[in-house]
Amino acid sequence: MAFRIIRNDITKVAADVIVNSANPRPICGGSTEAHIYDVAGYDDLLEARQKVGHLEIGQLGVTSAFNLPAKNIIHISCPWWNETNPEESREVLSSCYTAVVERAKKLKAKSIAFPLLSSGVYRFPKDVAVEVATTAFQMFEQDSIEIILVVYDAEAFDAAKQYSPVDMLAQDVAKPLHAAPIEEWGDEPPCSLPRRALRRSISKCGNPYEQEMKEINRIISACEATFHDFFIEKVTQFKCGSTDSKKRNAEIYQAANIDRKLFSKVYSKDNYTPKKYTVIALGIGLRLDLENMEQMLEAAGCSFNSSKRDLVIKYFLRQRDFYKKHGRFAIHVINDVLQIYHEDILGQND
Repeated sequence: MAFRIIRNDITKVAADVIVNSANPRPICGGSTEAHIYDVAGYDDLLEARQKVGHLEIGQLGVTSAFNLPAKNIIHISCPWWNETNPEESREVLSSCYTAVVERAKKLKAKSIAFPLLSSGVYRFPKDVAVEVATTAFQMFEQDSIEIILVVYDAEAFDAAKQYSPVDMLAQDVAKPLHAAPIEEWGDEPPCSLPRRALRRSISKCGNPYEQEMKEINRIISACEATFHDFFIEKVTQFKCGSTDSKKRNAEIYQAANIDRKLFSKVYSKDNYTPKKYTVIALGIGLRLDLENMEQMLEAAGCSFNSSKRDLVIKYFLRQRDFYKKHGRFAIHVINDVLQIYHEDILGQND
């Protein structure tokens, strides 16, 4: 059966299975996930999600849909967009779609509704996210299951039109933003600003801060990704010579010049955020470039500054072949130069 794309709030779409792009930890994340929890019944769904447990990227779990117009929710942990390796990002996201459809078929579902996975907090460009979804769905054209891709914001809707005939899109499903009630405001449902604050900004002729709120909502969504989420994502993506997770972790913390106990604490404690220069050391152990290092620092609530120590570190991170040239000894190269400038070195449980 051919898939179809509609523009709607996914919690209002009737299907046997609703898909949730889940936080890897058994908690309620932000944006669309928070909206799904609210409509399904927050406490009931959270209790069921906690029984599923932690989900590595590409792993999924199934719960009841509770108050949603569906039988089940399939929770899938999705990948971040990686600009340095876009093809791998596409492949992992595609595998998420196919894994969910296969599980839905085992549940004997006749229909399944997807949001546009990884296109919010996880930063996949909307056009890429739509392309990956539509390509993955083509694998199931001969199956009887009905696949529905639900887009919400205008950018995703415009991207969808590039990959699907216009007559497959329900253009009149979602109301224009200025005419929508408070619950439907924002780039993705619902915005997490206090409703009283929203009401104060409403005039009888509509919302005068529509464009500003769109940008604010994007910022809020980006900030909902915790340091631990970001760190675990990068550890999972890390490529080494072994498939054994213990050997992979050892390679990272040795290359970060920190001990195993500190690494284990960062890795296992969801609510623990290390100090700034430990974050940087871990980033070097993970072989992050400057852009990804800055994102991880931001997730940890800090940033580079104009200090001599930070300028030395940023100098090396800007060198494209730095890790390829120095491998696991990259941090020691930086530390040698830091010592020349009489600055504190990185690692050693900074």
